[in-house]
Amino acid sequence: MTPLAIGWMIKSTGSFEVALTYVASLSLLGAFAYLVIVGTLQRLDPDDRDGGSRGERTAPLELNPRHGN
Repeated sequence: MTPLAIGWMIKSTGSFEVALTYVASLSLLGAFAYLVIVGTLQRLDPDDRDGGSRGERTAPLELNPRHGN
């Protein structure tokens, strides 16, 4: 979508100024959305799996539930 929009802007105005402003505004919007949606990032502790159970593995969740049991 963006290449089409940029091509249309350049064709209609004859200048890259509007297209560069468009790309800059999308970049700022994306950075703002990233900060708001993701929030605080924290490092994961590899030794603290499953809430503190060390070395224990749990069975994987069943993705295809059995029907007709």
